[in-house]
Amino acid sequence: MHWFTSDLHLGHKNILRFCPERNTRCREWLGLPSPPTGVNPEGPKRVSILDHDRWIIGRMKEQSKPGDTIWHLGDLSLSGVERGLGYLRALSEALPDRRLFLLGGNHDFMTLKKLSQRGELPEDMEYLGHPEEPRTYSECLFALCHYPRSDWPGHTIHLHGHTHTAVKSTMRRRVHVGWDAWHGLASYPEICAIAHATKEPE
Repeated sequence: MHWFTSDLHLGHKNILRFCPERNTRCREWLGLPSPPTGVNPEGPKRVSILDHDRWIIGRMKEQSKPGDTIWHLGDLSLSGVERGLGYLRALSEALPDRRLFLLGGNHDFMTLKKLSQRGELPEDMEYLGHPEEPRTYSECLFALCHYPRSDWPGHTIHLHGHTHTAVKSTMRRRVHVGWDAWHGLASYPEICAIAHATKEPE
C-alpha cells in the first residue's frame, strides 16, 4: 500500500497554536478529557509537543503496515540537521519495514539535502529533492510537489501539502495530503476518489 502525507512539523511547538485542530485530535487520541466549556483548548492546558509527536507517529503506525510505502511531501520538521536527523530516526524506529520517500518543503529541504549528501539518512528513507513544480516518479504516477500548482504534467493527479488547511481538494485531480486535512495518512484509493469527485473551478 502507498500512503501520502505532508507537513508533520515534528517538534514545532507553535504548530499547536497555528493549527488548533491538532490539539483537539491529539487529546482524543491520547484519551484525554475535553477542556471544560469556556476554557480555551489551545491555552495553558494544551497538549505538549511531545504528545503531538507521539500522536502523529502513532497514527502513522496504526494505519500503515510492514511492506508499505509512505511519501512525505515536505516540512517533516523545522529543525536543524542534528535534531532533524533525530526525528527521522524516531520515525524509522517506530515504522519498521516501511519505505519512506521524502520531498523537501520550504522549512526542511536544506536539512534533508545535507543529511542525504552526508549519507546519514536512515536506510529505509530516500530524499527526492525539493521540486518547485509537480514531478512524477517511477514508483508513483502521481505528480508530487510540496506546493499546490495549477499546472502539472500529463493527466495524472497532483498531490501537495504546504497550505495547512482542512480542505482536501479545490481543483479536479489536485489533492491536499497535508496532515491538517487528514489527521493521518492518505491512501491511494481515498486520493483517487477525491481527485475525480472535485469539480473544476468555474
